[in-house]
Amino acid sequence: MKKTALRLGKRLLAFSIVAVLVALTACGGGAAPPASSAPPASKPPVASSPAAAPPVSTAKVVVVLPPVKGPPVVPGGKFLLMPKDGSTVESNTIYAQCDYANINIMPGSSTNKEGEGHVNFYLDVDPIPIEAGKPAILPSPLPTGYTGKIYRGWDTNIVQQQAYIWRGVPNGNHTFAAQLVQNDDTPFNPPIWGKAAVTIKGEFPGGTPTVAPTKTAASAVKAKITSFTPTEGGAGTKVTITGSSFDVITIVMFGDTSAASFKVDSVTQITAVAGSGSTGKITVVNPNGVTVSNDTFTFK
Repeated sequence: MKKTALRLGKRLLAFSIVAVLVALTACGGGAAPPASSAPPASKPPVASSPAAAPPVSTAKVVVVLPPVKGPPVVPGGKFLLMPKDGSTVESNTIYAQCDYANINIMPGSSTNKEGEGHVNFYLDVDPIPIEAGKPAILPSPLPTGYTGKIYRGWDTNIVQQQAYIWRGVPNGNHTFAAQLVQNDDTPFNPPIWGKAAVTIKGEFPGGTPTVAPTKTAASAVKAKITSFTPTEGGAGTKVTITGSSFDVITIVMFGDTSAASFKVDSVTQITAVAGSGSTGKITVVNPNGVTVSNDTFTFK
């Protein structure tokens, strides 16, 4: 009887253990797997690809000028504005300026086209080649019957295609001229040109190919006017202008009137003689731009 009860107890205990294990398995329990002590394997870093360089454009920039119809015009009726005919200039650097409109300047073309052309500048050329159909630019040396110098309208001394800086002109009497010509260097019909007879009384009597070496540094910037004295006067009044970068001054004006004459004393001083004119600012010009005074010169 006792043995039977003991066997029955053992069976009940085994049954109970199996029941518990089944219940735990059904509930998601059970023994957890042993934790791994090794760190999770890391993924190798992904190298970032370099930013793509912007594509290099091989296209050429083409500037298209608006077409021009009709012949060129001279707005003020006078083609050569500077120097003034009959004037005396106390400088061996001369600024020749012309005036024109209704034309596109095409210095690189040789085929004539309506509304296109360029400017030729002349020094002591006699006669000026203005005959229709014949070249207005002559070979160097000039042919028999011609004297002087000719420069085409794209020389390095050209300023915005409307002016030419003649450097190192010897003292004495000279003739400056300019002509608006067609692309093939023949004159327009009728010709568009002008000339001026000028007396040069500069600092370098024999002329010099460039400005003096001690005066070259300031020419890389526009001139600057700091003061002038006196601040009033009439025709013939000498005015001392103080500033900087005066080494290659080409024009001095009182209001809207060119100075009767001027002399560059140094890179910081100009002595100018007022011509007849009206009250206004003093203007000076060098190859790098136009400078206007803050104060006004009063004509009396």
